[in-house]
Amino acid sequence: MTAGRLGSVADLPESVQDLVTSQIDRLAPLDRLVLRYAAVLGTTADLDVLEQLLATHRTDVRLGEHLPALVDFVDAHGDRQVRFRHALMRDVAYEGLPYRRRRLLHQHVGQTLEDAADDRDQVSELLSLHYFHAGRFDRAWVYSRTAGSRARAKYANSEAIEFLQRAVEAARRSAGEVDAAEVADVLEALGDVAHLAGRSTGALEAYRAARRRRSADPVAMARLMSKEARTQQRLGKVPQSLRLVRRSLALLEAVAGPAAAATRSDLATRYAWGRLRQGRYADALRWATLAARESEASGDKPTLALAYNGLHTAHYYAGVAEDVPYARLALMAYEELGDLAGQAHCTNNLGVEALDAGRLAESAGYFARARGTFERLGDEADQANATYNEADAMVRLGRYAEAEPLLHDALGIARAVGDEELIALVLRETGQVCLRLGRVQEARTHLADARARFTALGLAQELAALDDAEREALGVVEEQIR
Repeated sequence: MTAGRLGSVADLPESVQDLVTSQIDRLAPLDRLVLRYAAVLGTTADLDVLEQLLATHRTDVRLGEHLPALVDFVDAHGDRQVRFRHALMRDVAYEGLPYRRRRLLHQHVGQTLEDAADDRDQVSELLSLHYFHAGRFDRAWVYSRTAGSRARAKYANSEAIEFLQRAVEAARRSAGEVDAAEVADVLEALGDVAHLAGRSTGALEAYRAARRRRSADPVAMARLMSKEARTQQRLGKVPQSLRLVRRSLALLEAVAGPAAAATRSDLATRYAWGRLRQGRYADALRWATLAARESEASGDKPTLALAYNGLHTAHYYAGVAEDVPYARLALMAYEELGDLAGQAHCTNNLGVEALDAGRLAESAGYFARARGTFERLGDEADQANATYNEADAMVRLGRYAEAEPLLHDALGIARAVGDEELIALVLRETGQVCLRLGRVQEARTHLADARARFTALGLAQELAALDDAEREALGVVEEQIR
């Protein structure tokens, strides 16, 4: 796309979209038709499918005769494919088709792909797209669910969110043809992957929408409320999360069975984490002990692993010696389950234990391992937490130059996912690093910001730690000056 082809600069349209539109309008009618039909297939178009699509409208179009005229818009891509040079070019070409024609073309492409596929799951992503835009919401619902599950299995969280949202919308447009419990399952999955991706507001909305469809099932309701509480705690809304947990436990008071016991265990663990955030360590240990008892009664290994991980953390903060090595038991369970997220959480907790024991290099190794696993999973929020912990180990080792970029990364992610407590923690640590590197004014800015955030969150124990850190770091600076 060059200025010579488009005319003088004075002739250029005001917007880029108008610019692309004007260039498409200058194509010969059949060239323009080929381009618009290619756009129906997405940013990448299979030429064999495109030929079939063109044949539904005109049988006299020879694709090979028209592709040379489209070099400003598409490039050859692989075997028998072309790719739009920019998504905007594809979008403008697509919007030029009448709405009814678009729907018919998407229907044709969806049917063609479905008929030709040996394994329809393998093309579920394309079938989701085409059937949705064809208005075939019954088929879009089926394939969007499948595509969402496939994306989750690959830890492609953004793609999974897109497909699961499309499934929910397809169900809504299916006018009650989809069972409410199935929609609730998809909404819960959407909440889980949104939480993992750090999209806390979206996660809360999905969980609440799922809850509205589960009102007759107290165990499912309580499970969803526990997940809401988890997300609220990330957002720093600890009192609200604890109220939600208490409401959830009330729902299960008269409910027996292993599923109810597993859910009660999960809720008790969530309550313990909230009390830890509030500095109520003895109460956190009491709730974590209750969680372990309920999980043992349920016989549910994932719940037991979660409870043991929480019990280890509660013992650590309460300053009470463990009667058994809960963190390692949890890690073994997660390894047996193949649960990478659980393994990463346990590894992170073992790093905290090593850090407190003064085994700094060992702790840094644990944190780096946890950070790498969280990154692989696309779990940005926990990745930020592990990154902060690794930076903390580096600070204690006196390796400030290595700690600073880790803190920068952790702060960016924490802000993106809205983890208010972690933002304050990173700012405090960054302030300490700046003080030790002699950047006193910069340090004061970070520490003041951290103080304001800890105060707003009501975290008295972190404010006390901030005071200690300031005194220690300023003492180091004064020693350097002398």
